[in-house]
Amino acid sequence: MNSKTAILLFNRSAYEEAEAKEYFSQVKEKKAIQLSRELRNNSLKICKQSGLPIINFNSKLQKGANFGKKITHAIQASFQEGYENLIVIGIDSPGLNYRHIKRAWQILEGTQSTVLGPSLDGGVYLIGINKSNFNPQEFIELAWQSENLQESWSLTQNEIVWLNALQDLDEAADLWAFAKSIFNTLQQFHHLVLLMLQIYQKKFLPLKIKVRKQTLSPSFGFRAPPSLF
Repeated sequence: MNSKTAILLFNRSAYEEAEAKEYFSQVKEKKAIQLSRELRNNSLKICKQSGLPIINFNSKLQKGANFGKKITHAIQASFQEGYENLIVIGIDSPGLNYRHIKRAWQILEGTQSTVLGPSLDGGVYLIGINKSNFNPQEFIELAWQSENLQESWSLTQNEIVWLNALQDLDEAADLWAFAKSIFNTLQQFHHLVLLMLQIYQKKFLPLKIKVRKQTLSPSFGFRAPPSLF
């Protein structure tokens, strides 16, 4: 085995995801399934970009009466394949990207710390854990699917490295909050570009005029492109 770290993609089918989440009204069930499918494909794409082994743990492989037991079983089964570190993600955090995976990977390979990506609602969108820090019984008893999950992690793990917080998607309000954050980011980028153009306009304008004058000069001779100073 070349890598001692793998990504555990803990997920379910697009239909099951759409059925469990309240993205839209029942009338728009097809749109919810389509959204869930796109989120799942995006997570798979990010996993592949990392170059790490991917363990696709879908609902057919999951065992247990509740979420805590299911994810604990998935991690136990994945560690049994011989990996020392696991980066566990789901499919409901559209802000997750390759940089989060890379950062978690670097921390796990260089330290014994647990890595957590906190969600804005108190949950987590990423778990990076070393085999030596994994206690199945403690893991099952964490406050899964509640706003107290981050706090319960802090009580069971001695060393935690926190990544930046992201919005996850559980209901329609989360979807619109994420869309609003993207809009605000684009708006900020737009303002930044305008500001940079204003700052550098005076610097670049003389250069353009100089090149244009040199190009139109009769002494230029059209023997080569104008030189830039």
